[in-house]
Formats: sequence, structure tokens, C-alpha cells
Amino acid sequence: VQSANAWIEKLAKQPAEEIVTVMVYGVYYNNLEDLLQKRDWEDVKQDLKALQDDVRSTKPAVEQGEAQALLLEYLAYPEEAKQRYLMLIRQFYQITFLPWAERIREISESAMDRFNDFFQADPEKFLRDYHKDDPIAFHNKTNFHVSFAAQVGNYRYAFGYPVEWIIFGAVNDQIFGETAEQERVELFFKAFSDKRRLEFIALLRVKPRYGKEIAESLGITPAAVTYHANFMFFLDLLEMKRSEHRIYYHLKEDKLRELLALASKVLLGD
Repeated sequence: VQSANAWIEKLAKQPAEEIVTVMVYGVYYNNLEDLLQKRDWEDVKQDLKALQDDVRSTKPAVEQGEAQALLLEYLAYPEEAKQRYLMLIRQFYQITFLPWAERIREISESAMDRFNDFFQADPEKFLRDYHKDDPIAFHNKTNFHVSFAAQVGNYRYAFGYPVEWIIFGAVNDQIFGETAEQERVELFFKAFSDKRRLEFIALLRVKPRYGKEIAESLGITPAAVTYHANFMFFLDLLEMKRSEHRIYYHLKEDKLRELLALASKVLLGD
């Protein structure tokens, strides 16, 4: 679909049971293995009554804890859940989105043109400098969606083989490109104001690690790993490389040393 309104109308035609199962998948995304117990999601989602029992007996991630009771209600009354969801989406579309729609389009299309020029000039440089990913990580056809909503970041979604999507921040070039020295130092201190990011760096200093491995070591969710990693991506301290069917985070130690030296220069005039 090519517009928000067309998406809403398509959603209105979707069976209520499908909408509710997608809600379950979203809430349990970070601990789907606990919910499925080695079963296939495509089979589990077919039986709403059994899925209701699974949700009742499986705690979601801490930050999604309050959603469990709502999911049980939605699974019991899927049609009512769909109508409430549609009403909320339509109100948001009319009251919040439409007044800004044209401005969002202008900003997004301008960013899309910039990034397209960067990509056409040098695809590998674009992927390394602005997407912060190794070109060898791309095995499937991949669509880049330049997102005004995301603003900054690179989020990969494998919605269905063989096509993947990357939600690409509309101002990535302002963060990942050249920035003023003082601004970079401010971002540097902000990035490490949370001790978990210091622990993140300590783990990668030993060896590259993949997302779930980092989550388990730090006692956080995979989504939180992405959140903390973005602070370091902004500073060009991390890169991602595919190995053995996994995406690994690599620490760019030379960049870390550069930032430490820059901080010293800005603060002490060295």
C-alpha cells in the first residue's frame, strides 16, 4: 500500500483473529521461545483458545508486562479488540497525522533523494558510513524505507524471505557524517552516562558478540541491546558483520581512541 489511509482500509478487511495474533507476536517478540516451547508459530497462532492458555502461562518481557492481561481479553473477544484498535488508529490518522502529512512527505522525500545520491555514487561507502553495516551482510533483496518517524537509526526487519526491510533514519547523515568536535564529545559523554553501555563496550573489547549473547550477559532484552547500541552507532564506535548465520557487533577500537583523544582536546585544550 502507498498511503496511511489505504493501509487502514486494508486493516479493516483483515480478520480480527489475525490482528490479535499479530499483537501477541509483538508483545512476546523478545521471548517468543518461552511462548512457543519449540512449536512453530504458524501452527500455534491457528488456535486462539490454545494461544490464550499459552499467554496466560507465559510472562512477557518486563517492559511488556502490563500487556498480558489485555492480550487475554483480546484473545477472548477478537472482534471487539479489532474495532477498538481501528477506532484508535483512525482517530490518530485524522487528528495527529493528517495536519503534518505534507510536511512529513517533504522531509522524507528530500532525505530519500540525498541517500539515493550517496548510494548511487558509492554503494559500499554508503552502507559502511551511513548504514553502519558490512556489505557482506546483505544476502536477500532489501528495501530501505527512509523514515521521518525513526529520525536516526537502522532497523532490519525480515518480514518474509527473500525480501527484507530496513527502516533508515531520515537524518542519519547528520549523525553518522561529519559533526562538530564539541557536539561529538557531548554525544560521547551522553552515550556512556549509562553503565550498561560501558559493560557493552567491555564485552566487545574481549570479542565480537551477537545480540542475544549481549542481552543475556547484561541481563536486558534484545530490544534494549538495540537501544543501547544506537548510542554507540551514532559515534561510529560499532559495526555489524554477518558470521555463521548471525549478525555480530564489533567494537571499532580505533574510533574509541579517537574520541577519547578528542574529549581531551576539547576539555583540556591538548
